[in-house]
Amino acid sequence: MMATLVKDDTGAIDALKAAAGADAVLTDAATCDFFAHDVYASSAPPLAVLRPATVDQLSRGVASATAHGLAIVPRGGGMSYTGGYLYSGGGFVLVDTSALDAIVDINPTDMTVTVEAGCTWAKLHDVLKPLGLRAPSWGTLSGLRAAIGGGMSQNGTFWGARSGSVVDSVATAETAPAADAPATPGLTGDLLPPSATDAPVTAPRADEPVAPAAPAPNP
Repeated sequence: MMATLVKDDTGAIDALKAAAGADAVLTDAATCDFFAHDVYASSAPPLAVLRPATVDQLSRGVASATAHGLAIVPRGGGMSYTGGYLYSGGGFVLVDTSALDAIVDINPTDMTVTVEAGCTWAKLHDVLKPLGLRAPSWGTLSGLRAAIGGGMSQNGTFWGARSGSVVDSVATAETAPAADAPATPGLTGDLLPPSATDAPVTAPRADEPVAPAAPAPNP
């Protein structure tokens, strides 16, 4: 994370709202306080919470905030207990990825699935199950709230990750492009053995291998 260089918080947040849209920028005290906590700890609240619903909003918001010297702190499902999205380096914008939760593509031929960072492990499991598929890794905790992007950023080693962390099944991850650059789609991942017990699945729009369905563990 970059150190905060901003000198005018109000001007920076106004610019953020203009860039990303006022509906995507939350600044009320209750919201900012809520996002200053993980499961066990807390930190100073963000100056604003950016909750983009599209990659374009994310890109423009991040570009505006960084141009004004604000630090950017990403947050997945909020299940971190290691301070993963707590920040003490000065004023910052927290990016809540929960609205970026689309399952963009399922390719049963190539055995890959593309998701956005805020998609939960449970949502992915529920969509793949009727197709007789599942991600090689179940994801973190119950998966009901834990986001795929968040688990990847924490190098999670939960359910199914027998041969490494959940990151090991990611083929590609798309980062937020500059505001004036087009987004580029993810690429195809490698096949994994079709055993229901084999491990590693996705990130900020990642392609990942999927394997045949098996019953999910209890939350």
